Amino acid sequence: MQIAYADLGQTGKVYVAALSGGNWFFLTSQGWQTWHGGAFPTYSNGALANASIPVVTGANVSGLVGTQVYVGYGLSDADMLNNGKYALVYTVH
Repeated sequence: MQIAYADLGQTGKVYVAALSGGNWFFLTSQGWQTWHGGAFPTYSNGALANASIPVVTGANVSGLVGTQVYVGYGLSDADMLNNGKYALVYTVH
């Protein structure tokens, strides 16, 4: 997912989520965490820039077939959802 040109360099939050087996998981600086409701955990907070995010590195993902990975950004999770600043970026096959 590309950050919109107008948003580059602005302060915001980046969210990385995975939907697997009906459960949501969010990637944070401490690793993947199950989401139990409330505000979405953030991957990072600060100046928005196009960057590479290591979602899974060197792991066997064969048990995750069908898992969908989403990336989004915004001033808050509400800003991201209300303004369509998110996208499905990968489905495990």
